[in-house]
Amino acid sequence: MLSIRGLRIRTGHGFTLVEIMIVVGLLVVLMVLSLPSMLRSRMNANEATAIAVCRQASNACQSFYASATPHVYPESFQDLVNTVPPYLDETFDALRPEKQGYIFTYTREDEDNFNIIAEPTSEGRTGARYFYVDETGIVTNKEGEQAGPS
Repeated sequence: MLSIRGLRIRTGHGFTLVEIMIVVGLLVVLMVLSLPSMLRSRMNANEATAIAVCRQASNACQSFYASATPHVYPESFQDLVNTVPPYLDETFDALRPEKQGYIFTYTREDEDNFNIIAEPTSEGRTGARYFYVDETGIVTNKEGEQAGPS
């Protein structure tokens, strides 16, 4: 350090350890405050995707039903993917129907009735709501437990 008439002038350039620790502490506080909103927005996106997939699969089942002779709903998701042209796009894996944190289960009750259930793979992390759609095309949801037709 140089001294000019009682004034000290720092010759070193850089930050002190205390200054760096203050900045790191502020960054940690900001991350802790923003993390819950980021997780919630991811859950919202996963739930929106689950609703879209339920609608898409329901529409695919209706198209399959309309084109089948005699009119019947498909036995499984594979019937919707393995047709030419496919009723569901290639991004939907019929053998492992999971998309963005949701698992989709298709059940054909009889020739004229089916249902699709979407449940989060990890409740509270990938989604909080369960979804249900049947031949009516109406998507219902329930938080914390499996959804049904009502």
